[in-house]
Amino acid sequence: MWENGFPDRPSELFRAHIYTNLWFEKEGVKQRHYVGIDNIMWECDYPHPTGIWPDTQRYVDDVLGDVADDERQLILWKNAVRLYHLPTSSDG
Repeated sequence: MWENGFPDRPSELFRAHIYTNLWFEKEGVKQRHYVGIDNIMWECDYPHPTGIWPDTQRYVDDVLGDVADDERQLILWKNAVRLYHLPTSSDG
């Protein structure tokens, strides 16, 4: 790729432009450092019948139970706030 005008590695392009999500897949959490913790967001697939609502908190605890709190916050809300430029309570 580098010989054809692509200076970035595929993994660099992925981390710069692609986000992934998870909701019940523990395997996705295991791969978080390979994918990039800043590129993963939680979903509950509401309102689809296959979604996990109203048991979302149980799934969060089950899937993210062993994840460090700072990474957990990134997956649950901070990455979405950054990506979508959402206001937070600290924005005034």
